[in-house]
Amino acid sequence: MAASGPQAVVVDGSVTVQTGPFYEIGLTSPGTVDQSADIMLTPADNSSWQSAATGLGQFVGGIDISGNSISAIFGAYPTIGTFSYGVWHQVDLLLDDTTQQYSVALDGARLASGVAFCGTNGACNGAIAPVFGEILFDTFGGSGNQGYLDNLSVDSVPGGVPEPASWALMPLGFAGLGAGLRARRARVVLA
Repeated sequence: MAASGPQAVVVDGSVTVQTGPFYEIGLTSPGTVDQSADIMLTPADNSSWQSAATGLGQFVGGIDISGNSISAIFGAYPTIGTFSYGVWHQVDLLLDDTTQQYSVALDGARLASGVAFCGTNGACNGAIAPVFGEILFDTFGGSGNQGYLDNLSVDSVPGGVPEPASWALMPLGFAGLGAGLRARRARVVLA
């Protein structure tokens, strides 16, 4: 059932308690962290699943999948997209420790950005989460679903990653720099 390569982690959704793999990182002051994984859920009665990140003692954020809805883990868990069962999806979380916000992409499409870190687990009140601690992929159990996790990666992103709007403005900035240099060069020649 692997997305690629010979194997994937499987999580049995029929257990009666919260369960699933986690990977401890423990990065202090990481700046921006890109957490990416391929996940697949088999069709069934669709228990609640999470693909998320924690701090050490705080909850950073991620997604909660319940039924066909994907919710951002913050406050009242706003719905940000839909989820299909029985196919592999790439879930990408970009976690910015400096701004205490994260963005979510599913299969390369941005679902949400600027979501505040959850902070205190349960209340999700936005409390500061200064240390990136663990990666989670888990279920709350009591379901016939099976969950699969493959191709997990966690990378520190130096200086953060610009939002798409910033990328769109970059050519204008470069054009402005070029015009400024040409004007400066012309003044030097006239002198």
